[in-house]
Amino acid sequence: MTAAMKGVRYGNPAEAEAGALEMGPLIEERAVKAVAEKVERAVKQGATLVCGGKRAEGRGYFFEPTLLTDTDNNMDIMKEETFGPCPACFPLSTRSTKSSPWQTTANSV
Repeated sequence: MTAAMKGVRYGNPAEAEAGALEMGPLIEERAVKAVAEKVERAVKQGATLVCGGKRAEGRGYFFEPTLLTDTDNNMDIMKEETFGPCPACFPLSTRSTKSSPWQTTANSV
């Protein structure tokens, strides 16, 4: 999963050849800031930042493909939609569905 996230090709689709990219920009500056805040909060709540986690260098509304592990259902990132390239992973063998009203979250992998 880490290698896949680090290998995501992103950029401006208007400047790339067809099929050259896997991810475009976020919709606006506010979205970039919101994803950054959610990642920061997840780390403060105990998640491990494996890769990414910040605005991509250069111009535009790009956020690095980000991977979080060691998450649990009590973390905000698992309960709120992120709307960015930031899957939060948890081990399925230890996940208790009794701790959350959701069977899965939009951010789980």
